[in-house]
Amino acid sequence: MTKPNFHLFVGEDSFLVLEEAKRWKRVFAEKYGDNDLIEFDGLDASPEDIVEAVSSPAFLSERKLVILKNFLGARKPRSRKKS
Repeated sequence: MTKPNFHLFVGEDSFLVLEEAKRWKRVFAEKYGDNDLIEFDGLDASPEDIVEAVSSPAFLSERKLVILKNFLGARKPRSRKKS
């Protein structure tokens, strides 16, 4: 069984960050197909959906690629309830 990897692409140049994500998607699809390629937008995705995507095993291939765009700074912090 392979160990999970986590890669974070951030930077001032959002164009280059998006191009690198496209390259990863293309290379992954060429090697493993696109059945286990999951992409989320951090503005719309629920935390539960993201956790489920990264926690579940690959379905039709030996690897899975999960891309989460617009994650950093996408959500407003939740207000904490005082007890």
